[in-house]
Amino acid sequence: MVAGFLEAVDGERVATATAYGVEVDSARDWLVKAYEGVRGGNLYERLQSCAAYRGIKGPKSMKVRYIIEDVPTGLVPITSFAQTAGIPTPASRGIVDIACVMYGRDFWTEGRSMENLGLAGMKADQILDYVSQGP
Repeated sequence: MVAGFLEAVDGERVATATAYGVEVDSARDWLVKAYEGVRGGNLYERLQSCAAYRGIKGPKSMKVRYIIEDVPTGLVPITSFAQTAGIPTPASRGIVDIACVMYGRDFWTEGRSMENLGLAGMKADQILDYVSQGP
């Protein structure tokens, strides 16, 4: 169930990258490329078959970089770029919204949004031009 949700978030990431002409591997495919012996048809099965991940325990505290760093520098920009490209990101947005409530912080404002990146008001093609050619 959790891995299925992570696949939904990852699908949003891949769709956003594709909208900007960037080829990225899905997390499921990356595991096969990065680790020997990984097998399975979905993310859960591939994570379970990955020897490098065996025995890793979850965090002992909620003050971990996986939220405090990854939400504002990963999920906020993905959802911002996706919105500009017209890609729906309900799973990613849900995580950011929940993290905002849980941590009492506005990750939408703190994070790497289009506004904070100086890209507000640009369309996807304008962003591509800006990134490839400069201001």
